[in-house]
Amino acid sequence: MNPNYIVMRAIVGLNDIKMTYWYIISNMVYPLSLLFVVSILSNTALLPYALAGGIVSVLAINGISLAAAIAPMKSDYKYKDLIVSTKTSPAEYLFGEITAQFLWSMPSLLIFLAMDIYFGILSFTAFGVSILVGILITFITSSIAFWITGIMRNTTNIWAISIILSFFLVTIAPTFYPYTYLHGNVLSVMMFLPTTSAAMLEQAAFGLAPMSWYPVIILVVETIVFLIIAVYFTKWRED
Repeated sequence: MNPNYIVMRAIVGLNDIKMTYWYIISNMVYPLSLLFVVSILSNTALLPYALAGGIVSVLAINGISLAAAIAPMKSDYKYKDLIVSTKTSPAEYLFGEITAQFLWSMPSLLIFLAMDIYFGILSFTAFGVSILVGILITFITSSIAFWITGIMRNTTNIWAISIILSFFLVTIAPTFYPYTYLHGNVLSVMMFLPTTSAAMLEQAAFGLAPMSWYPVIILVVETIVFLIIAVYFTKWRED
């Protein structure tokens, strides 16, 4: 794999922080709003869960929002056609865009980590797990974004689907409440949402719930599966 494109996109992702900071802030509004509402309604009892899950939620939203960024680049600006003319492979293109998206999400991640420090719930273990989970959830949700743009052509519909998916990934999944509230078949169904496995690992790392290893396996498998799907739907030709 030629790392040149990936490194170039990583640099661009960092530079984009300065130019699109309002977009970064807008992606944080929903997670921060949920954090505030959950904290108030639970009389701060669920605040640690919301802080831990906020990391998952904001990275998931940023990953899904990549679909809205890719769509005009592909259809209007013909950016992908330019990349096709180079020696960049579909996998390199995919990894480059996802790497840039994760680095672009760093301000959001750092803000939630800073809040975790402020409220005294961040340990070295929680920090390490948060970074690893953040990388995986970014790869999964960004791969889903590529999948969406691969099967849909209408930019407006892509925006709408992104918003709906963000709602399910952030609100329905146990990112802002204990996953132990879900029992039996309900939790099994929720495992289809990658943010459920991520939230379970975050809650365990922050000492809020018992540790289980099967979410690790599920999250890794989902990462591999969605990456394969994303590469398949990244048509390496003129659409």
